[in-house]
Amino acid sequence: MSQISYFLYPIRCSCNKILANKEQAYKYLMEQGYSKEEALDKIGLNRTCCRIRMLEPIVIPVGVYQRPELAHPEVRRFFGDYLEGKMVMPK
Repeated sequence: MSQISYFLYPIRCSCNKILANKEQAYKYLMEQGYSKEEALDKIGLNRTCCRIRMLEPIVIPVGVYQRPELAHPEVRRFFGDYLEGKMVMPK
């Protein structure tokens, strides 16, 4: 049985380029059969730092929401209060 996971792509690269608007295009091109390198070229990510961030997203297993202590340290750092129930999303 496979475990379901979410992929968390960064919003911005360390070079300050916005990556959030490229996630859907990247996924679409991958579904169309493009290689990773071709897809990144097609959406305009030419810098090495941007390419690395798109190729290595943070993977969040579904069970993490039930047991936040199992979360990757980087996920806990960004979403710690939310995962522990201390932060409520505004309505």
